[in-house]
Amino acid sequence: MVIKQPTDPIAVEWLIMLIYGQPGVRKTSFSFSSKNPLLLDFDNGVKRVGPKYRGAYVPIKTWDDTDGLFETKTDLSSYDTIIIDTAGKALEVLSLSIMKGDSRMKRKDGALTQQGFGALAQRFKEFMTRLRDLGKHIVLIAHDKETKSGDETMIRPDVTGSTASNIMREVDLCGYMRSHNGKSTITFNPSDNFYGKNTCGLPEFMEVDGVKLSDVIELALKNMNDDTEIYKQYLDQIHKVQTALSVCENADDLNEAKEVIMQIDFISDVKMQAANLMKEKAAALKCVIDKVTKRYQDATSSVPA
Repeated sequence: MVIKQPTDPIAVEWLIMLIYGQPGVRKTSFSFSSKNPLLLDFDNGVKRVGPKYRGAYVPIKTWDDTDGLFETKTDLSSYDTIIIDTAGKALEVLSLSIMKGDSRMKRKDGALTQQGFGALAQRFKEFMTRLRDLGKHIVLIAHDKETKSGDETMIRPDVTGSTASNIMREVDLCGYMRSHNGKSTITFNPSDNFYGKNTCGLPEFMEVDGVKLSDVIELALKNMNDDTEIYKQYLDQIHKVQTALSVCENADDLNEAKEVIMQIDFISDVKMQAANLMKEKAAALKCVIDKVTKRYQDATSSVPA
């Protein structure tokens, strides 16, 4: 067993993202602006995308059509992003496959049984795992739907059953697309009214016309990978402060340590922490700051004769 530390670098190369939203806000077109995309067209929606915005796609009629993705003869080396359009329709197609393969999974009204929903969640999870193993970005597209809780209206991805919560746990980012002042926008920040997931400090609000999905993913990866390095730098600076103060035995030592510490190019709240650590050390050594020179003095030497 290998135990990792918080400062150990975590190299993030591929993301899983969910984009959902209103009809007509160009979710599919936006997904095609990702890096070297291949779209799995479960929803027969490519026809609604203008030719100049389209990328490569695979029409999916039955769940068996997805097997071709994982065949050794299939060359996916030229694609960096796999798009599932839509996740809701993909689950419908998978549901039909499950019921066709085992009649016990089908109720008389044609819907899945409780056992069938369990199989659906498991099969889709396995599918997502196989996609991740391809080493590609994964973009799930979904329509939105409104749910009521008392007087509150919540907008969430239109995804079947418990699979929605499973997907939300798995994705790195979840963005809600809508029309705002006549323009398509996307936000990854959650709100009281709609789902979102922003794990890496993306801007709160973006106009789709002004950004490509490839740029969003690139920024997300940069932020995720920078986080570890910044945290490591943060701990390194704290350690430098503690080391400089650890050898101090009197006011002269404190003044020398202060000069060393002030040379640090502080990040985050390290400057405030350094000031607190110096105060604690000064108190322990019974040293005081001269209000004029701003230098430490031994308490005994500061008392008038």
